Amino acid sequence: MGLRHYWKLFFLWTVSTAVIAHPHSYIDLKAKWLVTDNQLTGIAFDWQLDEITSLTLTYDIFQQMPYPQAMKQIAEELTQNMQSSTFFTHLEQDRQPRVLYLQPNSSQAEQNKLKTKFSFILNLDQPITLANTELTLTTYEPSYYVSMAFQNHTDIDAAQLPPNCQTQLIEPNYNQVLQDYAMSLDLGETADEDLNLGKQFSQKVILKCQ
Repeated sequence: MGLRHYWKLFFLWTVSTAVIAHPHSYIDLKAKWLVTDNQLTGIAFDWQLDEITSLTLTYDIFQQMPYPQAMKQIAEELTQNMQSSTFFTHLEQDRQPRVLYLQPNSSQAEQNKLKTKFSFILNLDQPITLANTELTLTTYEPSYYVSMAFQNHTDIDAAQLPPNCQTQLIEPNYNQVLQDYAMSLDLGETADEDLNLGKQFSQKVILKCQ
């Protein structure tokens, strides 16, 4: 069962006009480029779930076990369900896809007031030398049932990058027809797969290195 199916189960109990449109759940993204010896080795992520999703994800489990065990179980379940999709994350180097894989034992969850934060590290199969190259990073749930977005360019931590590299956050460019279509989808409906709706609403993070 993927994350989208978890979200659908979480929201079945919610009766609100807020669910009469895609997306139905929101994840704020943060990312950090991981660099060693001028080579990109991986990307660290924080996902912060919205309040309602966090509540429905944690409420029952908090009744069953103490906080540390609950957070450990949530992290394990999310990891298990998201690993096959590489956490909805795609990385291209000069328009060619690169292989990402989960760093063992890197995933964890914690509760920050009313929101659940899920953290993990994706490593590259081979490091990328950060010179004369361009990388494109995207994270999106294909059906756009879940919105995944950086709220600000400062949510992409570039502290480890060498001075010859610059990061840019590009917002999606979609038309009103596509937005109206997404808004017309209710909780039980699935977007046309051929549209790849999530990708069309996704941001791009561009990393250019001279």
